Amino acid sequence: MPVAGSETVEAEQGSRRPPSRYKPARTRVFRHAFLSLGSLILSATFHPVMPEAELAEGQPAAAEIEGRAIVICRWGEQVYALDNLCTHSGSRLDSGRVVKGVISCPLHGARFELATGECRNLHMGLRPVITHQTRVVNGWVEVALSPRPVSPPLI
Repeated sequence: MPVAGSETVEAEQGSRRPPSRYKPARTRVFRHAFLSLGSLILSATFHPVMPEAELAEGQPAAAEIEGRAIVICRWGEQVYALDNLCTHSGSRLDSGRVVKGVISCPLHGARFELATGECRNLHMGLRPVITHQTRVVNGWVEVALSPRPVSPPLI
């Protein structure tokens, strides 16, 4: 006996296919999420942090943007910005060493990739450090904060 929503009941019984209007809904949700993410990236606010000339390769520099501690590093031609907080111990990363695109925590030696924030010490099982967008405009390093919250340390 057909009731409200009989189209889906019939479809479950295999007598006919569900109307094609159901498939595009998933696509529209995906497209909407993609467009929202795109507008988020495009609407990032960049904050001037320091002159590019003051940023030496392999020497981390500490900064604070809107109350958030940031570490800025140059490796090669690229400038990177990460949260200045080790996800293992909460130590400040600006006191660590930068070698081959990886910054190490001065306290326990946890190593994080500058480009992605991923931890290179797999045995530690740490969350990545949050990274931020950077650019150089008129000789100044500018940073756009990530909307992701600061990751609290494990210990």
